[in-house]
Amino acid sequence: MRKSIIFICGIFIFILFSSVSFAQLIQLGLGGGLTDITSPSIFKGSIANADYGFSDNYHFTIMAKINIPFSPVTPAAFLDYHILRGSGTYNDTSVNTSLYILSFGAEAEYFLLPLPFIKPYILVDLSSNTFSQLELDIADNSYVQLSHTNIGGAVGIGTEITFLPKIDFDISAKYNVYNLTGRLSGEEMVKALTINVVMLF
Repeated sequence: MRKSIIFICGIFIFILFSSVSFAQLIQLGLGGGLTDITSPSIFKGSIANADYGFSDNYHFTIMAKINIPFSPVTPAAFLDYHILRGSGTYNDTSVNTSLYILSFGAEAEYFLLPLPFIKPYILVDLSSNTFSQLELDIADNSYVQLSHTNIGGAVGIGTEITFLPKIDFDISAKYNVYNLTGRLSGEEMVKALTINVVMLF
């Protein structure tokens, strides 16, 4: 997973230092936000009930947008790194859980109104989602489930807000499904509501 992050970050750095004419079409962004898991129930439930207790969840984001002149649709590429953690007790035994999801994908944003400083849009995503090993630390003993990669998608709404001439803030809310394809037998869909704030420059 670390090699994937380094490779994708290298792509964004390459874009940043490309020619001036190319850079005029590109906006790069850094940010993050909240990742609220909505299913499966074993992810949401408390550790006291033998679930994973993922309640302390957030993510970091790298984004690149391509501004096509006179087009209402803006394509974008993004990298999200979701950090899911839980802690609690089960039968008087301390338990800590963790899972990481690396999402790399493409996004299409359809802008609804060409307002001067606020530009609302609707969006749709397609992403490749790599799940890390699920780690359960129980009384100083560690147990893991193997990592895997699935294809997922999302829909949502957002807006770009201009604060300075060359700096925008992108605020969005998305409903995500991280494993639309490739699920194992009996595996439930992993879904989340994410709130994201990205500074574009």
